[in-house]
Amino acid sequence: MKLHRFIINAALSSSIRIRDKELANQVGSVLRLKVGDRLIVCDGSMHEAEAIITSISKELVELSLGEIRRNIAEPDRKVILYLSILKGEHFEMAVEKATEAGVSEIIPIIADRTVKQGLREERIQKILKEAAEQSGRGRIPQLHEPQSFSDAVSHAELANSTNFFFHETGEPISMLHSVIGPTDSIGVFVGPEGGWNGPELVFIEKKIMEGKNIKVVTLGKRILRAETAAIIATYDTVNL
Repeated sequence: MKLHRFIINAALSSSIRIRDKELANQVGSVLRLKVGDRLIVCDGSMHEAEAIITSISKELVELSLGEIRRNIAEPDRKVILYLSILKGEHFEMAVEKATEAGVSEIIPIIADRTVKQGLREERIQKILKEAAEQSGRGRIPQLHEPQSFSDAVSHAELANSTNFFFHETGEPISMLHSVIGPTDSIGVFVGPEGGWNGPELVFIEKKIMEGKNIKVVTLGKRILRAETAAIIATYDTVNL
């Protein structure tokens, strides 16, 4: 039987006491786990262990831990998703699925065609945590503050060995397997509803002519919704 996983962002030892009302409610009331039941706890820094519940109350969970081991589900390649803020719940769905696909960091972008500019950060942090737990990951992706398009590009130039800028005019991403290494840091840029505008494309073309580490790539001939493109682009880049 699959054991429930909890990322607790605390050091692991042979026995731990977690004073967290929300976690206690999730364990005891929602999942209806009880003393003697097993679960998996992760410290958020790649270490995890199978644990037995020894005590549970409304605000406190006490656990006895088995062997502490290193998580093996995290991808070796670091992928940073530079995603334009999307309308409605589309951004939230995109970051949830990108987390399951293995994204390391998420930088929201305010592009020229961005309609919605605010984010419900607390809600998104919860989504990231739950998606990381569900998919068996060893850490929660880092969510950055929203950035302008030009600031995001400047960040990517310094942070990553290569940056994939997704646009229908690019070359297929499947052709770029040989240009990146298994442990490289890769940036993934996905535009807003309606796509990148003319000046943004010109800006990227100028960067490429200057020899910057940016490649224009495509996911194929079909037109995808922005949230769909973000999910597939992240997955493909993690697994190239």
